[in-house]
Amino acid sequence: MIIHELIAKGKTFSHAQYQRKIQAFIPEKKLFQLGAQKIGTFIQEDSYYRAGPGCAIEGTIRLRKDMEDKCTFTYKSKSPRLASSPKMVIDKNVSDKQIKRIEQECQRIIKINKKRIAFMLNTIRINLDQVEGLGYYVELETHKKSDLSKINFIMGSLGLSKMRTTTSSYLELAMKNLSPLKKLSNQIHEKFGRLVFGISSATLTTLGILVGLDAATSSEIAVIGGIASVAVADSLSDSLSMYASKKSERGSSQKNAIKSAFATFLGKFIFSLTFMIPILLFSLKKAVFIDLLWGLILLVLVNIQIAYFKEENITKEVMLNLLIAAVVIILSSLTGRLIAILIGTA
Repeated sequence: MIIHELIAKGKTFSHAQYQRKIQAFIPEKKLFQLGAQKIGTFIQEDSYYRAGPGCAIEGTIRLRKDMEDKCTFTYKSKSPRLASSPKMVIDKNVSDKQIKRIEQECQRIIKINKKRIAFMLNTIRINLDQVEGLGYYVELETHKKSDLSKINFIMGSLGLSKMRTTTSSYLELAMKNLSPLKKLSNQIHEKFGRLVFGISSATLTTLGILVGLDAATSSEIAVIGGIASVAVADSLSDSLSMYASKKSERGSSQKNAIKSAFATFLGKFIFSLTFMIPILLFSLKKAVFIDLLWGLILLVLVNIQIAYFKEENITKEVMLNLLIAAVVIILSSLTGRLIAILIGTA
């Protein structure tokens, strides 16, 4: 099996890892005050796997993708019971072919995304992690047991209590905290997360065009033409903007930029066209009312899912986006009526 092969090849380069992890938020300036050197900021996508039948492996299997779409295979031995005991770690860069074999032979348990700001203080690596679904963590690690006293000193300097440390991995922490509803939310976000921007943009833009054209012309053909324009021209415009935005991000790869652009186009194109269905089936006035209801439902569902996934205040996020939608609808309607008056008096 591919896992056995990777572990066998990586044993020569394996290393011990002594680690302290504590749930806390520490400002970067505190580390600079201690004399730490900033390594960089990283966006990491960690996929954890369970070895398939017949693969007797105890430990954590992980594939990590970074902003440059490089992928690293990591195997860590089981979390030690004692904080002074190390984990044995194997890290190895893997090819697309090896990734496919891992995905075929192993079952993915969960995917965890995080933003990591990494520092070095002498021989101690300090990671400030913002982990989706878990919150903020400070992670201190070293390869030498003799450095544990340095870690304890740094923790004291940062005001971190040794009593609250854990040797658990993010996988273990996530599985402890993951309710069935949260698992479902993660799966939905994993499948449709890239479409969120396109759906939100499609809803707000199409509602504005729909209400504005109806108020200005009361023409079914004009409204259909406006929606079609949003579905094609505006979707392409937003996808190109997304591509340029992602490409400008430090460390972002062209592949990731293309994926984001395509998801934006797909989300906006498909969901813009859904607003055309009521217009083809009902009278214009009735169709506008149905589309308004459909648009608000979409915004509510999208923002509930995002807020729940990011553990933000659901009511606050939903109400804020509904307020924005109301402003867009009202201003578009007033603009349409003003145009109708000006044209009528011209």
